[in-house]
Amino acid sequence: MKSEENVPEYLYRGMCITYEDLKNFQFVGIDMELPYEPYIDEQGRKTVHDGNEYGIYMSDNPKVAQHAYGNSTNNSSGTYINPHIVIGGRNDSIMLPDVGVCYKISTQNLDVRKPWISDVLQGVYNNGWNGDEWIAEKIPAENYKVMQVMIGKDMLHDTQYIELDDIEHLREKTLEIMEQRKARLEVFAQDMSKIPEAKRKNFNLSHIGVLKEIYGENGFKYMNNFEKIDTSSNVGMIRYLMAKVYDKDRKNINFSLLAELENAKEFAQMYEKRGKEVDIKEILRTKRLIDLFEQSQKEKLESERVIDFYEKYGISHDEDWKNIKQKLSKESRIWMNKQSTTPDKEDLKQIEEELDIIDEALDIFNPKNEERRKEYDAKLEKQKKMENCEEDIQKVNTVKEDRKMGIITLEDISKNIKKHPVSLLHIKEAQEEIVNQIQAMEKERNIQDKNKRISKSPEDMER
Repeated sequence: MKSEENVPEYLYRGMCITYEDLKNFQFVGIDMELPYEPYIDEQGRKTVHDGNEYGIYMSDNPKVAQHAYGNSTNNSSGTYINPHIVIGGRNDSIMLPDVGVCYKISTQNLDVRKPWISDVLQGVYNNGWNGDEWIAEKIPAENYKVMQVMIGKDMLHDTQYIELDDIEHLREKTLEIMEQRKARLEVFAQDMSKIPEAKRKNFNLSHIGVLKEIYGENGFKYMNNFEKIDTSSNVGMIRYLMAKVYDKDRKNINFSLLAELENAKEFAQMYEKRGKEVDIKEILRTKRLIDLFEQSQKEKLESERVIDFYEKYGISHDEDWKNIKQKLSKESRIWMNKQSTTPDKEDLKQIEEELDIIDEALDIFNPKNEERRKEYDAKLEKQKKMENCEEDIQKVNTVKEDRKMGIITLEDISKNIKKHPVSLLHIKEAQEEIVNQIQAMEKERNIQDKNKRISKSPEDMER
């Protein structure tokens, strides 16, 4: 029962658990008691390790539990992964954080009281928050429930709150995430041990952001296909650039270039939060990063290039499946015959690639895969339009600049393309204008030549 009047209906308790303690920790279902016997002070009183009255401490302010005692990011020492590897100017260690747990406790039929506090600790009463502290000798299992579980922040991962939708398996769920973090942190520590200490100490916040991208959850190190990175936003595109830079030389990571990209990514994130659309080149700013972006765009387009099966295998768009299947099967037999007679490894590799392409074509044209056929046709059509635009641009670029004679210039074309999204219509309009101007010039020259001939005397003509 309550031992004092005005005891709140609910009290709150927060604590932090180490990775090792978590393995045997029970979040619910057992009575809550202190795991150690009391200390006896000079006055013969029972105390906890800090000298205050012995008991399980709680607060009537939930924020004390959530943001102070149960906040494993702010109040945990964690578990060293490798105490000899430090990062940055502050010599931060690579550590696995603790797990913070917060409880909501019903005071119904619970013997609680305000504790006496030692004179030394009066200044940090209730951890400096509003409200009062309370203690009890024991809290029965039926009096409390979990209100928050969080895994603290570490060098590769942000603070993470665990869903409380399955209390019975809360420990297993939390431990699984901790094991995954531990594995990534161990790989990270192993790679960092290969980098000179002086270089690691020069790492700043931008470098830490780079390390998260490489070694954190879903990091570049663990990706099989960088093309799956969503590049529809500026942030996504910059992450893609970072992945490509990392993959170029994994043994000698270009931290300098990656840190520049990390800074650009932070700007992009800031603009996204503000809902402001900005051209990615304005965010990248430097020629070095813009060149990297343009090169990656070319490579990405090339990797996404669609093979024109219609042209490659002589298939018409309205041809029936039976004929298509016969053509592709015949093509497949040709390559299979080559495969059985060719010992050269490079030739065999090419043959296997060709057979894979035929299999893909068979799959696309199969009537069972109608949706895939439509998707393929749409991609192929889009690719052809882009190629036509590029051809028109090249034709336009063959016309020489001549502002004095009024000829449309490459600069004018460039401005027009920037003003309007690249389209075949705009390119053709520019091309027609150039042709008209060239024809007008030729006509003018013909007239001038004719006038010169007319103005000449008979004697001149005879000469």
